Amino acid sequence: MATSRPYTGFDGNATSRRAGTERLMLELNKLTDNGMWHLGSWVVRSKRGKSSPSVHGTGRAIDISWREMRPENKGSGLYSDALKVCDFLVEHNEQLGIEAVYDYFPKPWARGWKCDRQKWVSYDHKVMSYTPGGDWLHVEISPEHADDENWYALNIPRLWGTPDKRTVVRKSTIKKGSKGKTVTYMQEQLNRHDHQCEPCSWELKVDGKFGPITDAAVREFQGNHREVGRVDIPERSELVVDGICGPQTWWALDDWADEVL
Repeated sequence: MATSRPYTGFDGNATSRRAGTERLMLELNKLTDNGMWHLGSWVVRSKRGKSSPSVHGTGRAIDISWREMRPENKGSGLYSDALKVCDFLVEHNEQLGIEAVYDYFPKPWARGWKCDRQKWVSYDHKVMSYTPGGDWLHVEISPEHADDENWYALNIPRLWGTPDKRTVVRKSTIKKGSKGKTVTYMQEQLNRHDHQCEPCSWELKVDGKFGPITDAAVREFQGNHREVGRVDIPERSELVVDGICGPQTWWALDDWADEVL
């Protein structure tokens, strides 16, 4: 287990982006096949909703998103990519100088990892803006390698290993009894929209199996978004509450994602 290290936090504003921080993001973007992308790094400002200065001002913090951006052809839309990056950064936090990782997505109020405690903490109250459901990670690195792009260019690919080839999800029609990557992707999308299955109020399990709980989730989504369709395009007309994820429901899932983002 890694040894706890002092957390730096805010140590003064930089005057520009820093090479090591930016290279960290570039390498993660390449290794996730553009699945995780640069949402923002150096900017001099206060923390959201607070008067204290943000670590972003130091140039040692970066926000990394998995949000699917179709026109720009970036972002996988898969929270599983964010989890893989979280695990990688925490596992190799000493070598990479990782001091903090904040995951805005999970309930009840997101979670955070820091180098001075060497563990994740799931928050039981709101401590960060845009939680839960934020589709990005906030990562902070130590001053040691913040200006050393060669360090990250060499060590991130070496520690990551050979990346898996991304499988393109074919959005075929699926229903109760279906299994596989298409079901996994749909479940990710439903959870991404902060959907909960009633009356149990569970977060949908992402297991690639279209069972009764997933069926109920799809029906609820369809019922809540019946009027998102377009009358000028037949396959995008009003949703039918039938538990089948076909062209209408696929379009609604992707279209609603664009609206809420």
